[in-house]
Amino acid sequence: MHFELQPTSQRWIERACREMDAVLMDHAHCEKKAAATALGFVFRSPERPDLVLAMSKLAREELIHFERLIAILQERKMNFKRFPPSEYAGKMIDFVRAPRNYAKNLLPQIVDELLVAGLIESRSTERFQKLMLAPLADELRDLFAELAEAEARHGIVYIEFAETFTKRERVEKRMAELCAFEGTILENADDEIRLHAG
Repeated sequence: MHFELQPTSQRWIERACREMDAVLMDHAHCEKKAAATALGFVFRSPERPDLVLAMSKLAREELIHFERLIAILQERKMNFKRFPPSEYAGKMIDFVRAPRNYAKNLLPQIVDELLVAGLIESRSTERFQKLMLAPLADELRDLFAELAEAEARHGIVYIEFAETFTKRERVEKRMAELCAFEGTILENADDEIRLHAG
């Protein structure tokens, strides 16, 4: 499915390069949260073995990346610690459609949650693709190239599963709405630099 993300600004790229420690710390937390998100779908959809297995595999890869980020932080003489997140993910989750009747129809919520997860992975991909071309050390550019490839795959997984729950045209329409909303979040930059904000 094709969709358009608002391009990341050059201002964000330049700031991320200046404040790379914060970006790396934030992304370690993002990888941890991404693993939890994938496992959430495992617990909530036991009747879908295809989804369960895909999300289990995805969660393992997210945790491998989490451990990799921890090692990089340690190499940079930084300890993993609590880190205030941006409001980005929270605002995206707040935009998820809540079911009017939990007993009858959870589909809009599940589709939205899958699409939001896919969109967040796609935004990570877009920003890593920018960073892998930025004037950074080779090891960081290599890291971002690896992460961009993985995040792109993860985004596809989430979006393809969303399409198994409802008609493709509905998924495309909702994804367009989510992309537009995500663009409004990015227009209001946070004070602090984060992978998805700043």
